[in-house]
Amino acid sequence: MITGRRKFPPSTKELEFLRSAEDHMVVKILMCDNTSRAIFVNGLSVAKEVNTEVSNKLILTTGGKYFGLFEVNDQIGLSRPIMDNEYLCDLMSKWETATEGVGAFKFGFKRKYLLEDPEKVLEQERQWTEDAVAFDLYFNQAKEEVLEGKLPVNEREASYLAALLLQLRHPNSQKAPLTKENAHQFIPAVLLPKQSLKNWCAAIELHMFEVVGQPSEYTKLLFFKTLAKVPLFGSTTFQVNHKEAGQKVILAINRKGLNIFDSLQSREARMVCMFRAIGGYTLTEDAFVIQTGNLMKPLKCTFVNEEPNAINTVYQTYADNAEQNR
Repeated sequence: MITGRRKFPPSTKELEFLRSAEDHMVVKILMCDNTSRAIFVNGLSVAKEVNTEVSNKLILTTGGKYFGLFEVNDQIGLSRPIMDNEYLCDLMSKWETATEGVGAFKFGFKRKYLLEDPEKVLEQERQWTEDAVAFDLYFNQAKEEVLEGKLPVNEREASYLAALLLQLRHPNSQKAPLTKENAHQFIPAVLLPKQSLKNWCAAIELHMFEVVGQPSEYTKLLFFKTLAKVPLFGSTTFQVNHKEAGQKVILAINRKGLNIFDSLQSREARMVCMFRAIGGYTLTEDAFVIQTGNLMKPLKCTFVNEEPNAINTVYQTYADNAEQNR
């Protein structure tokens, strides 16, 4: 009954559940603030149901529709949005059969769509903060992605962002109390070795007088405002094979369109394609294909991926939003 509607046979954990007298099993959903939520599931639980349950547990209101489940593996750099109709137990079975040495897989709950314009975050403050829980969740997500190098910032931006984080941790302080033990909590790990701790403190303190005394909510808005300069910020990303270029790239979809990056550490996109420049798209079993260019010189971009339907869902959400805001 279960395998007839699913793609994978039961995992070891699910088999143990089926042999037991329990009517559900527990899975852990990780948040970006290092907390987690325990959710009851069975063999036919799909992501949409679990999204709703997590949102209810967190008391998300208007912001809940922008968040969703992700398949996460830090060791291989995986952070894939899970489609609404995917079975969680199928994913657990897939993880169990994955090649050894690829690290631990887990379920994460993150913001999937950013429809607001981060460059106008201060002018549109209410849109960002009306759901306080969603606002804090997304701030923690953005902070984590900066510190882990998933959002590539330069050293000047890193100093300013560190000043904001220190202001949140030590309100009204104009000093940067950094040590070897805590510096990684404020400065991206990839940038930390580029300067001495003394130089980092000096650079950060130059910014701290600008933000000292600001309310925590406004300080977080300034954090988002700074990230508006980072091309990958606010994008849903997929690891794909760009068939025409013959290489693996990062496909980033956001409120403006599609962007191709060499890696998650890239500061500049190799290709930018606004929604209005896309003439159409098709979906195959293993690829998402867009048509650009003009009648005289049409261009085709084929993005090969195991889950082209997930790319299609994200594309449709952003494309519909762009159409509504024209």
